[in-house]
Amino acid sequence: SRRVSVAAPDDPFAPISGVGLPWGHVRAYGRGWKVLATCPDGSALCLKAQVGKGGLVATNFHTECGFPSAEYLSRLWPAHWPTLMDAGLDVSLDAGRKSIGVNLLTVTVRGAEDISGVRCGVLHQGGEWQEQETVLSRAADGTATAALKYRAGPGSTHVRVSLVRGEQPCWWSSFECVTPDLPTLGRAVVQRLGKAHKSLSALPAGDYLRRRAEELRGVVARALAEAELLSLQEASEETQARWDALAQDLSRAREEATVVASRAEIVARLAGSRKGALPPFAVVRSHPLVKILRDSPPEGAFSGSIDVLAAAGEGESAQIALVPLAKDLSDVSVTVEPFRSDRGQLIGGDCLELHRVCYVHIPGPSAGVPPGISWWPAPLLPAEQPFAVRHVCQPLWLDIFVPRSARPGLYRGAIAVSYTH
Repeated sequence: SRRVSVAAPDDPFAPISGVGLPWGHVRAYGRGWKVLATCPDGSALCLKAQVGKGGLVATNFHTECGFPSAEYLSRLWPAHWPTLMDAGLDVSLDAGRKSIGVNLLTVTVRGAEDISGVRCGVLHQGGEWQEQETVLSRAADGTATAALKYRAGPGSTHVRVSLVRGEQPCWWSSFECVTPDLPTLGRAVVQRLGKAHKSLSALPAGDYLRRRAEELRGVVARALAEAELLSLQEASEETQARWDALAQDLSRAREEATVVASRAEIVARLAGSRKGALPPFAVVRSHPLVKILRDSPPEGAFSGSIDVLAAAGEGESAQIALVPLAKDLSDVSVTVEPFRSDRGQLIGGDCLELHRVCYVHIPGPSAGVPPGISWWPAPLLPAEQPFAVRHVCQPLWLDIFVPRSARPGLYRGAIAVSYTH
């Protein structure tokens, strides 16, 4: 008669030989499954997957096949129970401050005299598990305690603790310490400046952008040197406060590095398209369908007119971006001169509306927003009052409404910009 073939006889989850054939087999399964039994033609009938601390069995067997039998279950439990935690233990765990630096972990066990020791594993971000073990110290009242030190590093630090009876873990717990990832913040600053190395190196030695880039590299070097020392100190409120302050410094340095590098790239493009001294800011001619990002150098021409084609009664738009070529600009005022035709006719007043393009923060994935973008251009605010130009650039949006009474022809206008450094 046709019988089941046991493919993994040493696995306690495998069925016992003699199980009858079911009426179907497993047609397909993923890489995480282990074949425990097959039918005579080699097709899988019983699969196993490791799920956390336990195992999952998927099978086509049923009661008419004699599965699972009492013998199978009695064999399965003794093989599997050591992976389960002893819920009867009275254990308290004090993880300490769980902050940057060296923390003290205390384990207290009550009434379990057969517990031989405590194991502690620490996994730092990007590293491997580091294990240590100690014995319990018992008091007269039967309470046993153990103290271990663990270091919480930058970013995420995982800590797992287990009690052992002989060599077998019988109780375990785990927790995570999360602190600002200063090395990653520092690398982001250096990498962004590195991408603009060619543009920054082409600037004169005393140029503001080049000088500021060197200062930002110094900020990163000093912060990371101090951070390394802090991570080796005893965890304390003062240590964590200083670590958080360094994180804020590096976050600001990362934002400024983006501005410095992007403006240097604009300067390099502008220097290649004109002769003589550069102006304090550039005006990039863009297209109204282009999303000008807050933290990226805008694409477009630095000179020339913007052509807008519209019929009487229609509305069209134009977009430009102001890019400071050194420091930020303050008290920027922008006015739009009326459009005048060759025949002297005007389009102005309420027919011309100028706006500042503002940004909304995107904390996570959002429909229509490319990955990695944190600020997305969306709201338009009137540009009637003076404003500052920070970040990489400030887009301006002009709405042009052509009156129905307007005569056909070519109308010329201008946008005037004044500022204070």
